[in-house]
Amino acid sequence: MEPIDNPPPPGAPPTAFPEAGAARRPTTVRQRFTLLPEAVGLSRARRRVRDYLNLYCRERRTVDDMVVCVGEACTNAIRHGGSSAEIEVFLGFRGDDLEILVKDKGRGFETAAFDPEIVPDLLSEDGRGLFLMSQLADEMALHRDCGLQVRLLKRAVLAAPSPADELDGAFAAASGATITWRWRAVAARDERRNAPSESDRCVRTLFAGLAEGVALHELVERDGRPVDYRILDVNPSFERLTGLAADQARGRLASELYGMAAPFLEHYAQVATGGEPRVLGAYFAPTQRHLRITAVSPEPGRFATIIEDVTALRRAAEERQRLTEETEALAEKLRIQGAQLKQCTPPPAQAVEPAAQELAERVALAEALNALNRGLRSTPDGEALMQGMLEQGVRALAAAAGAIELREEPDWVVRYQCGLGAAELGRHLSRNQAPNATRAASYREPLATADLQAAASDGGLASAHGLRSVLAVPLLSGEAVSGCLLFYGRAVRVFSDAEIDFGRTLGAIVSLAVETVRLRQELRRATTAEAQ
Repeated sequence: MEPIDNPPPPGAPPTAFPEAGAARRPTTVRQRFTLLPEAVGLSRARRRVRDYLNLYCRERRTVDDMVVCVGEACTNAIRHGGSSAEIEVFLGFRGDDLEILVKDKGRGFETAAFDPEIVPDLLSEDGRGLFLMSQLADEMALHRDCGLQVRLLKRAVLAAPSPADELDGAFAAASGATITWRWRAVAARDERRNAPSESDRCVRTLFAGLAEGVALHELVERDGRPVDYRILDVNPSFERLTGLAADQARGRLASELYGMAAPFLEHYAQVATGGEPRVLGAYFAPTQRHLRITAVSPEPGRFATIIEDVTALRRAAEERQRLTEETEALAEKLRIQGAQLKQCTPPPAQAVEPAAQELAERVALAEALNALNRGLRSTPDGEALMQGMLEQGVRALAAAAGAIELREEPDWVVRYQCGLGAAELGRHLSRNQAPNATRAASYREPLATADLQAAASDGGLASAHGLRSVLAVPLLSGEAVSGCLLFYGRAVRVFSDAEIDFGRTLGAIVSLAVETVRLRQELRRATTAEAQ
C-alpha cells in the first residue's frame, strides 16, 4: 500500500510544498532485544514487541497479529533450536513497512519442507506456527545460517499524521486539485483498511477446520425481552454434528430451524447479556449424539456455541456404571452364600468326615471371596486391584504361583504375576507357549490339570518355572474371552470342586475388573484428547 503523502500522479497541479509530507512522517527507531531460550521469557518478549508496535502502528489488529508472529517464532526457536544461546529479536521500519527478524543459534529444521498453502492439522500439538506466521504477515522468509532466521514483513502499517494535521498550514496554500487528490488518497486508504485482512482469512480457515461445531447467533428481543435467536454463521463441523446444512441454518431463527421453541433460550440470553460462559448438555435425536455445548458471548447481544460430541464418553460412563452394579450384585451374592455356608459348618468333632472337610473348605474360600469383595470396594486403582485379587487368590488356594494373561491378538500377554518373577511381566506368549490358557479359552470353562508331565502337555510358563499342576480359568467378557486366570502348584495336585468353583467365581470378578480398567483407560485417553 502506498502512503498518501506520495507525489500527485502525472498531470496533477504541482504543490508549492513538496517536502511537507515527508517532513511530517513519524520518526521511528529500530529496536533490538534478546531472550534466553526458555518458555518463561516468552511473555516478556511479547510485551516488548507490543509496546514498540503501539508507538508506531495505526491499527490494533496489526499489533496483535505481529505479536502472535513473534511469539510463534520464539516458541519454535525454543522448542526446536536446541541451543543455549540467546534468541535475538529486531524490530524496525523501512518506509511505512514493518520488518521483524527473529534469529537463533540452534539447529533449526528443514525449512524446505514447509508449504504455506497446506493447512496444518488443527488437532495436532504442533505444526501450526509457521502457517500462522505466513498467513498473518505479508511476507515471511526463512534462512538457515548457523541457526535459523525468520524475517517477517507487514506493509504500510506506519501511522500517518491525521488528515487535519496534513492540511494544516502547508495544504492551505496548495491548489484545489492537490487537496482533492489527497482526500481521494485518504478515502482509498480507508477502503483498503476495511478490506478483509490476512488475519481475517486465517481465522476463517481455522473456523472452518475445527473439529468442534461452532455457530454464531444474534439474540432477538421484543419489548426488551428475549424471544428467539438467529443463526448468523456455522462451520462444517456444525453440519456434521447436527445434520443441519449450513445454507439451511444461516439467517434462520432457531424456532424455525428446529421446529420448536428456541432451545436453551433462557440460558443463551443470560450469556449474551451478562457475558458469563455456560456449559450445557443435550441429546440430539436426529444424529443420535450426546453433545456438550459451551456458550460464550463475543459482544453484547450475540453469543457463540461450541458443540462437542461426547457420545463415546457418555456410553463409556454408562458401561462403567453397569459393570460396577454387576460387581456389587455379585459381591452381595457371595456374602450371602458365605453366611449360609458358615451356618452349616459342622462341629469340630465331625470335621474329619470328607463332606465336612469339603464344607469347611468352601466356607474358607467363601471368606476369601468376601475379603476380595472388601478390597474391590476400597481400592479405586484398577492396576492395584487386579494384582491384589491375584495375590489373594494364590493365598486362598495355597498355590505356588499365579498369573493373569490377557488376550491381545494374536498373543497372550502376562500382565500380572505372583511367584513367577517380575521378568515375566509384559511377556508375549504364542498359543503354543500358553497351552493352558488356550485350552481353557476354547472350553470357556475352568480347566484343572493335576500333573502336566503325566498329561504329556507342554506347560509353557509352568515348565519354565518347574511347576507341575495348574488351574486355568477363562476370563469372559460377553461372548469374547478377554484373558485367563492361572494358579500353579509345584507338586502333583488334584484341585477340588470347591477350589474350581472358587476359581470360576474369582474369574467372574476379575473379568469385571478387566473391563473396568479398560473403560478407565478409554475415558482417560478421551479426556486427554479432548483437553488438547
